[in-house]
Amino acid sequence: MFCAFLVRFQPSPTIDIAELTGFRMAAALLALVHRYDPSLSALLHDGGAWPRGLKPYTVSAAGWAPSGSGPEINRQRVAEFRITILEGDLLGPVVSALTQCAEAFRPGNRPAPVASLEMDQRRTRWAGWITRGRLWDAAPDCESASLLVASPTAFRATTAACDSFVTQLEPSLLIGSMLPKWEAYVGIPLDKPVMRRLKSRVRTTAARCEQGMCVIRRQTFKGFTGVVDLLAPDRETGKVLNALVALAFYTGLGMKTADGMGQTLPLPAGAAAMILNDGAQVSAQELRERMS
Repeated sequence: MFCAFLVRFQPSPTIDIAELTGFRMAAALLALVHRYDPSLSALLHDGGAWPRGLKPYTVSAAGWAPSGSGPEINRQRVAEFRITILEGDLLGPVVSALTQCAEAFRPGNRPAPVASLEMDQRRTRWAGWITRGRLWDAAPDCESASLLVASPTAFRATTAACDSFVTQLEPSLLIGSMLPKWEAYVGIPLDKPVMRRLKSRVRTTAARCEQGMCVIRRQTFKGFTGVVDLLAPDRETGKVLNALVALAFYTGLGMKTADGMGQTLPLPAGAAAMILNDGAQVSAQELRERMS
């Protein structure tokens, strides 16, 4: 089972997290869990038995602003960050540790770094849970798929000549990023001819993207945010494509998803074309609000 939920975080004293939000939120999550379960915190940090480069969780800012201003925590004194747990056995221990933190640091007892922990039903597009089987069954059986990339996203492109970062959406890189996650987290076998069509014949039909960046441990990662329409060559391939996009809601897209990058939301088919046809200059943040 995959689960996404929101934590309302109230730092004391008030700090301005700005564009380091994803990384600092990840550090805050591990620190809070460490208070009550150090071994669980170490497992989340190291990734446990997951393949190299994959972790059993993602963390991102729920109020990410692609323009680079970041959530204005210094004004609101409250930030929200979104956690997804990709291993069902970890969900109970993580929620238990965070709940104990919330109880121990209630306002009135002492300065409260955690104001509340809840599955926010008012924002169900960014919170919820799904089983592996349901993820596949619920995938639309059609050729087209659309997604919103809400926080800066980049792909690692490793070749014999170099190891570089790609900061624009190429369908082959999206597929290449998601297939290992599908294998690790879902495990439902995919037909080999379908996989070949996914890698070579999925194309972008419309896109409205902008550049962004994320600073993680003093290193700057450039990326893109925005909305993209994809088209598969047939319905069979399209169903797999839609299932991968649905999985990206929980696993994130591309690299550094445990540090706030790659936050993704499936959208109704044709979302990018709709924005482009409007003729409006719509930022990813405005689009996310429109689609919520």
